[in-house]
Amino acid sequence: MTIDRLSSLSAQIAALRAEMSRKSNESKGARATDDATESPASERPKPPDPESLRKQLMEIVRGVSLDDDDTLAHIRMRVVKAVLLWEFGPELREHGEWQPMVEKIAGSLVMDEGFRKAFNRLIAELQE
Repeated sequence: MTIDRLSSLSAQIAALRAEMSRKSNESKGARATDDATESPASERPKPPDPESLRKQLMEIVRGVSLDDDDTLAHIRMRVVKAVLLWEFGPELREHGEWQPMVEKIAGSLVMDEGFRKAFNRLIAELQE
């Protein structure tokens, strides 16, 4: 098995994950110094619920025709934004590269035939 070099898009996502993780760890460290005790497990943020993302994506793609390129372009942007916000949280919108990153990911879904077919399958599955 060969390990290919990360595409520029994959590298950006990996860097973003690392930055978000670092910021999360820094804020946890700051809170730990502010609080004398560790917060109970019930107060810790819960990981994102995949079913909530699925429901949100189903709402986004409801009634979308796979033959309408203009609508698909709009839906692609909305789906990419929904997934990124679900994965990294709403504070990601404040990142300086938010819009260029969304546009690059959505553009990759158009430019690569495999990604385009997979995205169209995703829409079809969500509409079932």
